[in-house]
Amino acid sequence: MSRPSPVPGGRPAGRFRLCGWGAVLWAAALLCSSAAGRAALAAPPGAAERPALAQARLGFIAQLYAERDDFRAESEILAFLHDLPDDPLGRQVELVRAKLYYRAGRLAEADAMLISLVDRYREGAAAEDARLLLGFSWLRQGRLAEAAPLLAGEPPLDPLREAPPYDAGRAAAWSTALPGAGFFSLGEGGRGATALGLDLAFLAGTVIAYQQHNVPVALISFTVAAALYSGGREAVREEAGRLNDRWLDARREAWLARSSEPRLMAVAFDLKF
Repeated sequence: MSRPSPVPGGRPAGRFRLCGWGAVLWAAALLCSSAAGRAALAAPPGAAERPALAQARLGFIAQLYAERDDFRAESEILAFLHDLPDDPLGRQVELVRAKLYYRAGRLAEADAMLISLVDRYREGAAAEDARLLLGFSWLRQGRLAEAAPLLAGEPPLDPLREAPPYDAGRAAAWSTALPGAGFFSLGEGGRGATALGLDLAFLAGTVIAYQQHNVPVALISFTVAAALYSGGREAVREEAGRLNDRWLDARREAWLARSSEPRLMAVAFDLKF
């Protein structure tokens, strides 16, 4: 009867084969248990766990929003809406996404999200906040007539209906009578003096060149003077428009500071529905 041939160290080869199979079986069991653990972690939460999970994730989104980590906040928002599409807190999460775009000045995209929220959810805190934020957005875009119905209960809109203080037509008329005079009517004395001085200098150069029978130089000087005169009138109109826009922006910012916009843009979520 043959016996297993010995190997160095005095241990039979058959024992090595048994140990090898044991290691294989142990590794397979470890892999199976690991896969089962991963599957358990990846499994969707039960009905009892979903509300707590949703509130925890919304709290994390609120933290990222407060820290102005907009990229991560939007990533978490999209993950929430994908993982928990029917959760009641989803409407609040959508509102946070609209706030992100509103805060970044991407008003057209924020408007689309807010209109969608208002259309789908007629009642509730999120729908009310969406209407209010949409009104603020339209107000920032100068759409006062459309914003007014959504801003009921906010400070009166009368200050925003006042006419701008700078009259572009009158300023242009002053510059027609005297180059640069329109800037004086806008309170821009330095620009007015510069425009008047340049125009008078080229007119004087035109006269002097003509008296010296230097017709080409006289024509050039007169052309420049005419261009400065015409351009000055347009520049006065543009300056009046710019000053009016700045005045309106300041009025809007002051109105919004008195409204509930600061409260709405803060991280103060109502988690009860």
